[in-house]
Amino acid sequence: MNDRTKRRYDKFGRPITFFNSNASDFAAGGEAVKRTGNLQRIVGEMDDAKAGQGGGSAAPKEVLLNALRLDLGNIRGIATAIDQDEPGFADRFPAAGNSETALVTTGDKYIGQLSPAADDTDAQKAAKAALAARFVAHESPATFVDDLQGDLDDIAEANQQLDSGD
Repeated sequence: MNDRTKRRYDKFGRPITFFNSNASDFAAGGEAVKRTGNLQRIVGEMDDAKAGQGGGSAAPKEVLLNALRLDLGNIRGIATAIDQDEPGFADRFPAAGNSETALVTTGDKYIGQLSPAADDTDAQKAAKAALAARFVAHESPATFVDDLQGDLDDIAEANQQLDSGD
């Protein structure tokens, strides 16, 4: 497991620990209980997958796709929350499919809207920065765009390694 994958794995453990420490503050059968149960299930599946991995330093491609899926889901969730105050906002960030192609295409679309390109005008760069800032204001990490780009780069590198290995 590389450092980035480890950080993502640890990211799931923190809310579980918080919930367990503060369980009396949450209503029985409430949304927090349900979501924490989902996180515990995911961590269990990750533990099972981790146990089944062989040695080596390369992260399995499925782990990379899951990281991308998680980042896209987080962005989509925040866009949906913003959509409650601004109807139509979430339409700019469609849900991703499950295939690798669908995930990468959706990631590229999100990057196109959030990350300034070299050929963008100053107004376009400012608009993209303002859009990214809205996500940060809704508790996305300040590096979420870079993280998303990193996910896409990692998948491209894994594909290149697979292709060169063939």
